[in-house]
Amino acid sequence: EEARALLNAGQAEEKAEREVTEESLPRWCVRAEDGDPEAQYKVAVYLRNRGVSAIDRDVRRYLTSAAEQGHPEACLILGRELVEFSRNDEDLKRGVEYLRNAADCSVIPAMRLLGACYAEGRGVPQDPAQAERYYLKAAERGDAKAKLDIATRLL
Repeated sequence: EEARALLNAGQAEEKAEREVTEESLPRWCVRAEDGDPEAQYKVAVYLRNRGVSAIDRDVRRYLTSAAEQGHPEACLILGRELVEFSRNDEDLKRGVEYLRNAADCSVIPAMRLLGACYAEGRGVPQDPAQAERYYLKAAERGDAKAKLDIATRLL
């Protein structure tokens, strides 16, 4: 009975350390400040889910650092935001690069968004063949929006 209680307590503690909570946030922030890309990503997402915008200095810094270290989901978030909200060509191109990095890591929404960039010529030269390639990659992996984009293009 006592062993089971210790095991359950250990499993609960391990689970808590895999997730950012109000209690574990300080430990995650230390890891993020030490340059751990997973911690940077998780802290940024935690803060965003609590109403801190991606434009907030720390959220943006953590996401950028994680993305620069190749964290696929951080690349997706930054890429999406830069592509959707960029006010200049440099940011738009950087957003496409982040999306490309995420797509190369098999992040399905990034594949679809990259397809849209090629279809519309946003941040890259308009290229229907590349757009179709990325839409197909996403659709093959089950992305319903990519399937709809392909179907719409075929009509």
